[in-house]
Amino acid sequence: MNILECLYTEWGGHEVQSILLKELRFITDAPEDFDFYLALKHELKTEAMHHPVLVVPTNQERLNYMVQHWPDEYLKSTFDVYPVDWDTTDTVNIVVKGNNRVLVARELGYEYIDSILTPVNDYVEVSRTLRRAERQPELNRERTIRR
Repeated sequence: MNILECLYTEWGGHEVQSILLKELRFITDAPEDFDFYLALKHELKTEAMHHPVLVVPTNQERLNYMVQHWPDEYLKSTFDVYPVDWDTTDTVNIVVKGNNRVLVARELGYEYIDSILTPVNDYVEVSRTLRRAERQPELNRERTIRR
């Protein structure tokens, strides 16, 4: 398995798990800050990813709401490239923190990426996880990564 690993096995009170990149959808498929993107790409070629990507499994009803209320360009492109077959799945994994890392991981040929998976449609848990990871570092369990 070719995994882009992060520095933690637990982060913000959640277990870090490796998720297949082709199962992830993201809000936008173009970096907003290209210089940052290039620096990140260079860093991830030689070092581990610092934090896991945050992912929210989202059902079709919630996704339809998002599509109706967000500008088209944010959601359209990733779902055109990676369409969802709602006949075979109940949810789709939306990356809400770490879109650039997902893009870089795909470009670098990784199959999996370390992630935190919140409960279905629980976008509030993303904020809670970020706060816990920052304010309660004892919840973040580090791992040793050899490169």
